Amino acid sequence: MKFQINTESKADRQMLDDYLDETPGVFWVDVDKIRKSKSRPNENYYWKSIVRPLLKWKGYVGKEAEEDLHDWLLTNFSYKWVDDIEGNPYCRVIRSTDKDFDSTWQAQYHEKIRIYFGTEHQFILAEPNEDLDAPIDPKFKG
Repeated sequence: MKFQINTESKADRQMLDDYLDETPGVFWVDVDKIRKSKSRPNENYYWKSIVRPLLKWKGYVGKEAEEDLHDWLLTNFSYKWVDDIEGNPYCRVIRSTDKDFDSTWQAQYHEKIRIYFGTEHQFILAEPNEDLDAPIDPKFKG
């Protein structure tokens, strides 16, 4: 059973109490705070400024190549460690971009990818709101 509960709501707390009273036994309970979901601009940024440039750089094209790269990126940059009963990390679990991502996790995921390709392959990926194709102002003295 999965509940979404507002801890400030007496009705929500009562619903959980009633369920537990009616269902005797021992349970595993995971508590996850609901966070702001991923945003459409972040989603667009991921496909336009991370996935497609990487595909172009490697010479791959097509929807299947996009999905394969997306799966590879998730496997390598979007995981969490699950602890055993004694609190020791024992299993790496891939986080799904559909279910597990909030805007904070998504930004961290993008940053991990940019750092990896920038340092390991000297391939620079644009940050959000950055246009790497924009002409350089000749008057700039940076």
